[in-house]
Amino acid sequence: MPEADVNGVKLHYESAGNGPAIVLVTLPLLTRAIFRFQAEHLSDAFRIVTFDVRGHGRSGRSPEPVSLPLLADDVLHLMDALGIRRAFVGGYSTGAAVALEALIRSPGRFYGGILLSGMSEFSDWYNIARLKAAQMLAGVLRGRLLAWAVCRGNADGKESFARLYRDALLGSPDHWRQYYRSSETYRCTARLAGIRQPVLLVYGGKDRPFDRYARLLQRELANPSMATVEGASHQLPMKAAAAVNRLIRDFAEDVLKRQPPDEDGNVPQPAGPQNMSAPPAQLVIE
Repeated sequence: MPEADVNGVKLHYESAGNGPAIVLVTLPLLTRAIFRFQAEHLSDAFRIVTFDVRGHGRSGRSPEPVSLPLLADDVLHLMDALGIRRAFVGGYSTGAAVALEALIRSPGRFYGGILLSGMSEFSDWYNIARLKAAQMLAGVLRGRLLAWAVCRGNADGKESFARLYRDALLGSPDHWRQYYRSSETYRCTARLAGIRQPVLLVYGGKDRPFDRYARLLQRELANPSMATVEGASHQLPMKAAAAVNRLIRDFAEDVLKRQPPDEDGNVPQPAGPQNMSAPPAQLVIE
């Protein structure tokens, strides 16, 4: 597995495919393995970059506490290390907040954002209580119980669970705790209006605890596109992969069509033939 020296730490990453890049950020504890199906099914047209955030999986331990702003810096430094001038940036759950922070910090580096079950802050007691519980459980049995629960909740089957769980246990429970703690206190809602790029918002129809955050982002972002995957809950990357991949593909292609030529006169285009073998997604587009 390749690694890059990024912002004072070695990050393990995967880069699959060619074409315009899509960089994806995961939530605490999980590794790049959660985006397995995005890498497999979108790399025919895009360069899908996934990585283990610092202190997670096979990436190096962090010399400073893991925080969402620090991870946003890591995204930008990883793009530099891989020679990616401009990309889409996306994230899952609290990883989506990292994507938002990157968009705010360096808008010129991104075509747009892709937020899966995302938020710009936590302000409800239920989700805050869950984050506090996760911080506590990270210190129990070296985080094994927490890892089992998170990986089981996100996996689409036994094979996926085994891979998620194995990779998760390579990480540091102390860094999981730091990421959860930063997610609890992070706020960027007041700065969302400064994001002028298009942003795709995808939520599961059963993800009631995140309804308020979907509405908040739709209201505060300048150029949002909202989609609901009916029958799905919060765990979208694996459990609703076909719908998520179709939405990402359609969104990215539409955004690229509207890009002006760069300084060399080139307009970014998806690479290669498209894989349209995925079943139709059950979607409600708002």
